Amino acid sequence: MKPETVPPLSAETAPAQIIQKGKQFLPLVTVIQAGGKVEFPNQDSVQHHVYLFSKPKRFDIPLYKQSTPKPVVFETAGVVILSCNIHDWMKAYIFVAGTPYFAKSGLNGVARIVGLPSGKFQVEFWHPRLKKFLGNGLPQFVDIKDASNEVFSLSIELKKEIASERTTGAESGTYQ
Repeated sequence: MKPETVPPLSAETAPAQIIQKGKQFLPLVTVIQAGGKVEFPNQDSVQHHVYLFSKPKRFDIPLYKQSTPKPVVFETAGVVILSCNIHDWMKAYIFVAGTPYFAKSGLNGVARIVGLPSGKFQVEFWHPRLKKFLGNGLPQFVDIKDASNEVFSLSIELKKEIASERTTGAESGTYQ
């Protein structure tokens, strides 16, 4: 939710974590506020080379395994695509929100934002496989009045999920 005026950053919180386990990033999508930090612990017994090539943040963490490098700060709002230079099927996304009013939906597609002050908010939405909005798309605005419980809903169509290109078994040889 984007307010007409953006308040200062909220108090510092613990870094979010994107774990490397089973040669994949977990979770697939992480949401943080601009100025927030993310840690990238490697719980695999193989090395990973984490890198970001998106406009809001570019960096890489060279080869490492079974450790947690220092957290990375994400100053700029936007969508960041995370990859592993060694295991090219590994991908994850970081949505860096430019406001403290955000939420990540659960498996049921429901997100809840609490503590909104009174005011007019523009609804923003992102999903890595978003194809199109059904019905009323964006931009849409919600007017919050005195701790009211406003309900807002969006219907979307997703692109097909692309299966991992990871090879397993004998055909993968010694590649780790």
